[in-house]
Formats: sequence, structure tokens, C-alpha cells
Amino acid sequence: MIGDEKIIGPTAAGIKMAIHPITGFPYLAYQRTGKDENDVSIPADDRKVAVLRYTENGWENLGNKLGISDSRADNQTISFDQAGTPYVSFKEYATSKATLLRYANSGWEVVGSKSFTPLKARAQSFIINSDNEPVVAAFATASSAPFADRQLYITSFSSNQWNNNSPASNIA
Repeated sequence: MIGDEKIIGPTAAGIKMAIHPITGFPYLAYQRTGKDENDVSIPADDRKVAVLRYTENGWENLGNKLGISDSRADNQTISFDQAGTPYVSFKEYATSKATLLRYANSGWEVVGSKSFTPLKARAQSFIINSDNEPVVAAFATASSAPFADRQLYITSFSSNQWNNNSPASNIA
């Protein structure tokens, strides 16, 4: 056990961990769900994605402890670029589309635009590639016409825009 066992609260969903490439400390991205740190039920609309990091002083929130997403979100992923900047992607509950945030200047900022995927995502994930660019992969839901159910969509962010990198044989 590292630090205070009650830092997240009694329940959290989809906990993802990444190790900071420079400090070697863990970061956690998770959905606040169930009950909060004070054992109070979290309303469904407030089940936001939150981020914690470990430092020499213990665990601390990176951004708002109530969540870094504007509203309910899930299916979160966390990673770092080569400079150690944390990125978090998640699926917006209201739109079922992916959003990517980056921590810069002591706050979280949107990369590109919110809900940027052209499809409703069943699931999504991302990495930072060798060119230091975020790459997001998402699987379409059945209601994502013209995308087929479970169709793979891949996009990368470069030159300040999201670019479709899906395999040609995969595009509907």
C-alpha cells in the first residue's frame, strides 16, 4: 500500500495507472462512482473522471478532486508524452464520444475539441506515439452510422487537428 488507503473513497470504477517517465511515481485515472471520500452517494451525473498522482508527500489530486471531466464520463485511460506531461482520455457519457485532456499550466486543457470522435464509442483507448503525438482508437456502437457496429476508428493529433488513421479497408 502506498499512502492513504482512503484517498479514492470506498468505490471507484475503471482505475487505470501509468508511471511518470521522469519521476517514476504512479498516476491514477478513475471514475468517481458509488460513494465519495465522506461515504456520501455520488449522483449518476457527477460520476466524473478524476486523476491522482503520488509525490514525495503522498497522494494528491491533479486537478479538481471532484473530477476533471465536465460531466459524467468513463472508460478513462492515462499516459504521458516524452516530457512527462500527463494526458487522460475518456468517453463522455452524454455523447459516447472520446475527449482527450492534457495537464498544462497547472490545469487540464482539451486537446483539439471535446467529443471529437465522429462515432459513438463502445470503448476507447490511447497512446502517445514515437512522434510524441496522441493516438486514439475507438470501437463504434451499433448507433454510429455510417460506421458499422464495433468498427475500429483510429485518429492522431498533429498540426493542431485530429487526423483519420483508420485502415482503408475499415472505413465504411
